Amino acid sequence: MSLTTISRTEISCPRSNSKMSPVSITAKAAALLGVLLLATGCQGEAPEAAVRKLLAESSPDLSQDALVFDGCELKVTMAGANAMGWNIQHILRADLSMFDTGRAGITPNSQNSVTLSFDRKPVDDRLLDQAERIAKLLPVALQNNESIGRDRLEQILKSPNGTLVFRLTSVGVGDGPIQPHKDAPQFYDFAQQVAALPAPQLAGISLQFNKGGGKREDLISGAVMVPQLLQFTASSPEQAQSLAEALNAYRKDACAS
Repeated sequence: MSLTTISRTEISCPRSNSKMSPVSITAKAAALLGVLLLATGCQGEAPEAAVRKLLAESSPDLSQDALVFDGCELKVTMAGANAMGWNIQHILRADLSMFDTGRAGITPNSQNSVTLSFDRKPVDDRLLDQAERIAKLLPVALQNNESIGRDRLEQILKSPNGTLVFRLTSVGVGDGPIQPHKDAPQFYDFAQQVAALPAPQLAGISLQFNKGGGKREDLISGAVMVPQLLQFTASSPEQAQSLAEALNAYRKDACAS
């Protein structure tokens, strides 16, 4: 049986959330359990310490080294293996100034948890600048025939599902195993360049590697995106509210606007 892989870098709006991370970096449409209006922030504890504590409570596997606060940016890095044995890596770079942290939504999940969501603010020049930084890093070999200039980026980010996504996919045919595509190393390098952009930056990176692999040539699929929602998983509405207050307080302290 012959094996064929395809590579496609596309601009799209994702339709589902990853279930492997306490930090979701894709947009989700769901009825909200409640909307919290956050005026005062957290009380009695430094905002950064409160965020670290609450994220650790919601995800015991998340190490403190995986959380990096750099001015207005919160960076979260997670690595591990999914249920199928594929090695995965998720990186969230959240420029908190891009989100309305004074208004948070809580959505119930099916596994005794809730999702805390913050909407992205309306598209402005700062967001377009950050999206353009990412688009300019995309290797020519991975570009399709669609122009991804500033006007096109603005059109995508202002769309109803306004999440900009560059995606690489490898597909196995028949009973053959999925093999990394020949362009996988280039996409991996692209993702690493986005991860290394100067802060603050808004970006989400999700990489999946062949079983037992983790090198650039082992990459099976990947996505680099500018998300519309900032989402976190909490164990209860009360914990979600505390996290929302801590993030809002940190944003007020760390961000110029």
